[in-house]
Amino acid sequence: MPQLPKAKPIPRDYEIISTMHSLRRGIQRGVSEERVFETVRHGTAQAMGETGQRGGDIFKFHKTYVEGTGGNRTSKTAVAVAEISGNVCRIVSTYYA
Repeated sequence: MPQLPKAKPIPRDYEIISTMHSLRRGIQRGVSEERVFETVRHGTAQAMGETGQRGGDIFKFHKTYVEGTGGNRTSKTAVAVAEISGNVCRIVSTYYA
């Protein structure tokens, strides 16, 4: 079995590029670009074992955020799907799990 690629250690210093598709999906799904960048830089990285359209490795980055105060606290897990090629991280899609 081939070894899966690994993401850089946290905090990741990738040059992050949002695609038009990912920006549209973020707006539709209520995920801000700032939150997507934070998820990539500090979240858990999961190699998908797939190659993207530009020849990079596809990763899913996950990070859970707690919102609200007191008894009104809720948590949401942001997911960013990205293609990593060298030091460039191209966001493919984003959503809350």
